[in-house]
Amino acid sequence: MSTTVMMPRVCKPLLQGGRYFSMLTPLAGVVGQDAMPYTSEWLPVGAGAYLQLTLTITSLTGTLSVVLETVNDPVADKPRFCGNFTQNNAVGAVQAGMLSDSFVRVVATPGAGLNQAADWSVDGNAFLPFAPGV
Repeated sequence: MSTTVMMPRVCKPLLQGGRYFSMLTPLAGVVGQDAMPYTSEWLPVGAGAYLQLTLTITSLTGTLSVVLETVNDPVADKPRFCGNFTQNNAVGAVQAGMLSDSFVRVVATPGAGLNQAADWSVDGNAFLPFAPGV
């Protein structure tokens, strides 16, 4: 089976109900991930954004751990832990909320056993504490 990495998408901020947010559709995802860990590129979400995310696993053999890292400057800063989803060993969806710096990336690590395989994606919204462009 071949591995397909989903193209990340961070939409322009929208105003709804007095709050600015960006849709993250998807923030990251892989179809056919094997035992190799996956790390996404750094994606701009806005400093101080509250990320309301859902990890959806549509196929899984073994286990999968998915965490987010964050930085203010991907070139100068060392990544720090932003948040995680509960380690999974079943198909389904798991939600999580976390605060971020200006950029985030997703790190998905399969379990250590043989025949690890997963199809998964992370989607959600980044709620901004400020009006865009300010």
